[in-house]
Amino acid sequence: MVYLDKEGILPLGTARLNRISGLIMPNEKEFKKLGGGSMCEKTTTIDNVKVSAVSWFDNKVVTMVSTYVGSQPTVEKRRFFRSLKIKKMVPCPKAVDVYNQYMGGVDLLDSMLVYYRISLISRKYYMKMFYHMIDLCVVNAWLLYRTCIQIHIP
Repeated sequence: MVYLDKEGILPLGTARLNRISGLIMPNEKEFKKLGGGSMCEKTTTIDNVKVSAVSWFDNKVVTMVSTYVGSQPTVEKRRFFRSLKIKKMVPCPKAVDVYNQYMGGVDLLDSMLVYYRISLISRKYYMKMFYHMIDLCVVNAWLLYRTCIQIHIP
């Protein structure tokens, strides 16, 4: 994260709590007691770069790590509660909102790679990597083409 931030890239991603040493956050049982929409944020500074870890309880605990966005300002999200059988507004950290806003393209790319994969089989690892790069280029070109058609760029 620190390296990416120093290169001018603003990183934001999910992380497992057991993969981050020294980070003590409430576990899922403690979040369940607090209820849906509860969150916890811890920040630290590494090499003059502020790193923020935000845990949020929706259906499960989601932990986001970022160098440019934290939990504030919170936004409101509508969530369905099965036990009450109603939809309620719950607070959501800004990191989760930004992640959900920009993650759609990666999910779309992954799903399209499953459907439109080159069906050549090779035992050589470098050929598999080469075929995967061609698949990525073709799917990204198709998505870019579709985006340009939607906004009518000549």
